[in-house]
Amino acid sequence: MSPLLGPDTKAMLRVAEELTEQVRSVADALTTPVTTAAPEADIQRVTALYERWVKAGPPPLGTSLTRWWDERLVELREAILPPEVSTEGPS
Repeated sequence: MSPLLGPDTKAMLRVAEELTEQVRSVADALTTPVTTAAPEADIQRVTALYERWVKAGPPPLGTSLTRWWDERLVELREAILPPEVSTEGPS
């Protein structure tokens, strides 16, 4: 680190570097390919989810868009990952 940086800036850089490393490890864990024995079942789960989302339409007025998307992402994760993998949770 540069000697021109103050102690607060150095501390913030250390925290940013630690967070970056944590994000990279989570991203690596999430992008690890998962092989399933029945890809047809995966396609069927995702298709059913898509149809349910189309039928439900956009979020109701007044609903927090962030929370609404978080719920959709959880549903998508459960549909993409096999049931035995999605119930284990992050390690």
